[in-house]
Amino acid sequence: MNAYNYVTHMLMVSRQVLSQVELSPADVSGAQDYDLTLKCCEKARSIANVPYMLYHWRVHQNSTSTNPDSKPYAQTAGKIVLQRHFERTGLQVDVSDSELPFRYRNRYINEATPKVSIVIPTKDHSQLLQRCLTSVLEKTTYQNYDITLVENNSTEQETFAYYDRIQDQNEKIKVVTWPGTGFNYSAICNYGAAHCDGEILLFLNNDTVIINGDWLDSMVGFFARPEVGIVGAKLLFPDNLVQHGGVWVSADHVGYLSDMLSDKDGGYMETMRYPYNCAAVTGACQMVRRKAFQSVGGFDENLAVVLNDVDLCLKIGQQGYLTVFDPQAKLYHSEHTSRGRDEQDVEKERRAIDEQARFYARWDKTLVGARGKYINRQLNQYDGHYKIRW
Repeated sequence: MNAYNYVTHMLMVSRQVLSQVELSPADVSGAQDYDLTLKCCEKARSIANVPYMLYHWRVHQNSTSTNPDSKPYAQTAGKIVLQRHFERTGLQVDVSDSELPFRYRNRYINEATPKVSIVIPTKDHSQLLQRCLTSVLEKTTYQNYDITLVENNSTEQETFAYYDRIQDQNEKIKVVTWPGTGFNYSAICNYGAAHCDGEILLFLNNDTVIINGDWLDSMVGFFARPEVGIVGAKLLFPDNLVQHGGVWVSADHVGYLSDMLSDKDGGYMETMRYPYNCAAVTGACQMVRRKAFQSVGGFDENLAVVLNDVDLCLKIGQQGYLTVFDPQAKLYHSEHTSRGRDEQDVEKERRAIDEQARFYARWDKTLVGARGKYINRQLNQYDGHYKIRW
């Protein structure tokens, strides 16, 4: 609702809530439904949707949805409505038009500039790490951040030479050595988080490359909203197809939303252009409010490799926080470059299956109860492309 009005016509409101909201003023003519919905959201104790198709919307040439020029004033009215909503809720936000009609961009303004601690687990592959760090250091416009590299059993001398060099060159970077053996992503990230002091943590893979310089500004902005606990970025393959557009979670399956779409494709309901709440986001670029992270004990170290990022999102969600997908923060991600694929190694594959089983044993009952929370139950719960469930 903070990007556009997706509720529109069919809205049922309790008389108690309706009695607490003011009528829409004349200057929001054309966006009265948006104004009413946002005002009611501010007062309601709970908000729910009926997950069934109850009516069909017929459009014609004079309909605003088909012809935005039929009500040019509605665009400005919607922006006024959204700006006033933020003012009533105590948030400082600059609302602007976007490339599509009746959809808006928000720039959240933090009173302070919170420090972001970027935690990067890494083992050898120094050229890969160098490419990642160079993109962060050269492109990032947000300046209140530091980087903690968590060394994990590297063996190549070139790697340690690079650690020395990069720490000498940039005071933002430090290297800490995880004392464990083998590979346990959760333990490595928890160790890194314990060795930095940012109020916001960003767990970042060493096989990522920053695309747009304002990526951190955009992600950090959402933490101006106290209900936001985690923010994820839009990750692309090197050929500009979407790798990660959020994570969908069903009772026995997890996957990436909108994967393999072109970066130019807006996706279902424009979710690849505008922020939305989702069940989870990938740990390849996962920004977490430290307070929320600590409240759930960080990553579950029993999930060494598989689904630890999703587990974290679900645990933090149980604390009342939201997970937000931010498509305005874009990175390239060369997935599997560092570790390879689990299915290529018998032991890795066995561990992955074991961790998946542990994850679903923990969450299946919760996920069944929450069915349709982020993907309507009339849609296929086993596909990340919002297909009708037959």
